[in-house]
Amino acid sequence: MIYSKIIKNNIKDVVRIDNEKTRDSYICLDKNERRYSLDDFYINKYKNAITSSHFSNYSNLESSYEKLSYILNVSRDELLLSYGADMAIRYAYEACINENDIIVIPKYHYKMHDIYSQIFNAKLCLVDLNERWEFKIDEVLSSISSKIKMVVIENPNGTLGNTCTVEQIKCWAKFLQKKDILLMVDEVYLLPDTNNGSTISLIKDFNNLIVVRSFSKYPGLAGARIGYLAGNKYLIKHLAKVKPVLEINHLAALAMDLALENPEMIHSYFEEINIIKKYIKRWCSNSNVKYRDTQGNFVLIYIEENVRTENIVEVMRDNNILIKKPFEDDIVRRWLRVSIGTKDEMEKFIKILSSILF
Repeated sequence: MIYSKIIKNNIKDVVRIDNEKTRDSYICLDKNERRYSLDDFYINKYKNAITSSHFSNYSNLESSYEKLSYILNVSRDELLLSYGADMAIRYAYEACINENDIIVIPKYHYKMHDIYSQIFNAKLCLVDLNERWEFKIDEVLSSISSKIKMVVIENPNGTLGNTCTVEQIKCWAKFLQKKDILLMVDEVYLLPDTNNGSTISLIKDFNNLIVVRSFSKYPGLAGARIGYLAGNKYLIKHLAKVKPVLEINHLAALAMDLALENPEMIHSYFEEINIIKKYIKRWCSNSNVKYRDTQGNFVLIYIEENVRTENIVEVMRDNNILIKKPFEDDIVRRWLRVSIGTKDEMEKFIKILSSILF
């Protein structure tokens, strides 16, 4: 068969999970998407800004870059836009990762790293959790190998929501810089009103640091597919060599500009998230259900041993709610990650969950 000859061997082994074919009729609490509708004021403002040139002309992104650099207090040449955070991550793999290079990454991580490591014939070294749900990064770094090319930190972690401090990241960056190892800090789930600050300010001090951010969770524009990298200007210069002709399209740039020019749109969304989190935590406490709050737009709920976890996903789907199945291994076993929806959606979720648990 011709495909066995023309397709690379490592690509043949890549397994991709198909997206849900019908999601529109469901309450989707499985992918940490924004469930609150954008205010009509912003929708109309966006519509009114669209002109024929947004469809007919290639996008000029300089004004968008200038807005973003001003907000982040970095220079234009320290930024690189991308088609979502996954493409930003791919830039690093394409520009930096050679065959058999090792990438140190938390065991629970963004799964596109699995795909990219296969595509580029690299190897993932998975960092486990300790009993406090902290990734054992220091243990790995104490026995660092010359084959390690990149260390990845998710802060907050997109699966479990746990965090590390800027001071910890600063120490890791300093140590890895001496070893000529790239440090990627994924801040996609970093909310603007948390005490856990961004490491973007550190890019001026460490030439091996790149920060990945996105507009998918902040401020919830996943459909626009807007991501970016921040890093030392010389590092960004090399990463930009593997980008497509244009990083994002005209309509995405317009959505990004709208978000940057209207910060209240972002903050009102996260105020809603925090209100619903308090509602969920109060229910859990009153119902003696264990939970873990996170720095992201989701919470974790523990499913006791006497409940069949495989039934939960099916029962929720039968009631038009999509969730991921609870984790199955290690100390996170039986913990269920749930995206934050609207008040009505979470009330329905809790009603169904109560019928399963009690």
